[in-house]
Amino acid sequence: MPTPPLTVLQLRGNSEPLDGNMLDNVVRKLDPKLFRVIEINYPASIGPAGGGAFKPSEMESVRIGCEMISREVAAAPGPVAIIAYSLGTVTLTEWLKQNPHVAKVVFAGLLANARRKPGRQYGFPLPIGGEGIFGQWIDDKRAWCDIAFPGDVITAMPAGSILRQGSDLIQHMSLVDPIRWANDVIAKLPAVAWQLAGTDFSKLVQLGPKVGEAIAGLDGFARGGMHTARYFEPHWRDWQNKPISAIDLMARCLRNEQKRAAA
Repeated sequence: MPTPPLTVLQLRGNSEPLDGNMLDNVVRKLDPKLFRVIEINYPASIGPAGGGAFKPSEMESVRIGCEMISREVAAAPGPVAIIAYSLGTVTLTEWLKQNPHVAKVVFAGLLANARRKPGRQYGFPLPIGGEGIFGQWIDDKRAWCDIAFPGDVITAMPAGSILRQGSDLIQHMSLVDPIRWANDVIAKLPAVAWQLAGTDFSKLVQLGPKVGEAIAGLDGFARGGMHTARYFEPHWRDWQNKPISAIDLMARCLRNEQKRAAA
């Protein structure tokens, strides 16, 4: 009896389109005879940043996404791999947390993980500091492919960042118009610093470098390609220590999982 294809569920980032999103670049590299690819059509929104004032909140989007993943996993004819990008990783990691013993899911690939644990990374030749912008990381052996890039504020936010301390600054993050969002946040940073310092002027002085750090991270997100273009460039290393892009590395991991499942 032939081995069923490896089912790949993909979770796009906040506000990304169903067609032409980041992970489409990964699945296009897979043989359709060996893989069964399903785009999870969850809201992918955190309120207004998802494309409209009445879009679901982040928590609701995650809840819907987790339910859809469970249905697709149950319906899959064989083993399942799940891949996620950017804020899609929040939904994937939440599902993994809720379903730690579902053996049918053999692989979880995280690209620009918004819940990346400090020190966790895959394929990058140098240590990557910081952690995912939303924290609340998990340890799951299926999620060993955690691909990050230093300078990407979504997955490598410095510890104690003023962006996280001013949580309202990141709640409407969007890939639709990142420059507008970044400029809006930058304009609010001085007020956030004053709020955090209170009447302690020395603390305000100490917060100065953190404001600059936040501005640099936002600029890299909005204009520098830290969350997008860098993942197409060969900054990572494969098993032979040869340069490879994050997109190609993720696709190669999926092909290896398919071979393992078929063995």
